[in-house]
Amino acid sequence: MDDSERVLCEDYHRRKKDFYRLRNHKISEYTHRFIINGREICKPSTSVVLLVHSLHSYSDRRDAIRRTWGGASHHVQLVFVFGAHPDKRENDRVLVESSDYGDIIQGDFHESYRNMTLKSLLGLKWVHEYCPSAKYIIKSDDDMVVNIPTLLKVIHKRGMSWAMMGPYNGRSRVYRAGKWRLRWEDFPFYFYPPYESGSCYVITADLAFPLFEAAEYVPHLFIDDVFITGILGSILNVTHIKQDGFAFWTNKKPQMCEIATNQIITGTKMTPTFMMSFWSDLKRYGPKCTANPDKDLLHPKNVTNKLK
Repeated sequence: MDDSERVLCEDYHRRKKDFYRLRNHKISEYTHRFIINGREICKPSTSVVLLVHSLHSYSDRRDAIRRTWGGASHHVQLVFVFGAHPDKRENDRVLVESSDYGDIIQGDFHESYRNMTLKSLLGLKWVHEYCPSAKYIIKSDDDMVVNIPTLLKVIHKRGMSWAMMGPYNGRSRVYRAGKWRLRWEDFPFYFYPPYESGSCYVITADLAFPLFEAAEYVPHLFIDDVFITGILGSILNVTHIKQDGFAFWTNKKPQMCEIATNQIITGTKMTPTFMMSFWSDLKRYGPKCTANPDKDLLHPKNVTNKLK
């Protein structure tokens, strides 16, 4: 290594050390409050919280989730997470829906893609304050299908603690243009830290408050999965568990037998109509699917190793 390379290397490590740390004071204080706090949602027996990010206009997606995979286990508490819509009528509709189903929480920040990090932090805050019995948190988008029984078995096989598991990204390049663009001054590196894609991931509930608290001492990025599971995960030295079966947003729609035979944990690109027919077929034809031990995620030889 020549002198110029050494200088570049030293500069990189200096920037990394300065960026991946908790500041001495709160620079991103979370001042947002609950509009709907859902304090009655969690039960003393609740061990898993399923936080599904949704938008006001997607009531059909929420109905489909309630009628399918969101209600597949008594051990899992379904919770839909919202920000505040600029139209009061939309917020009123969500309030009525909350009264009807009792599975909604809402924060007072503006509902927008740029506020997804605030939405994720609201969910962590809620688990810490209102669901102390939870051991695990599943975060999902509302266009997903989650194989809850298989996921729960994988979680318990792992015996997870201070850990995250999901669609693992070990070395993803930072976008400087387009929907996910970040300015160099906001994130002065070419690659993100290891993180779990936000379509669906699992974190242990012992991280709920540490992640929420740490976020107040770090500059926020609007890309919530990178910020929560990547940046904060790195600062808190969280274990990333690499597990097959989690879908990335680029994946195709899942096949019914992939769920029935434990080949996948999550599927993406699910419309409400497709989700309902998919679930009906799963119940009716799933037992007829041919098992494939080589692809069965619950088979001992298919349990992959932890990554850090």
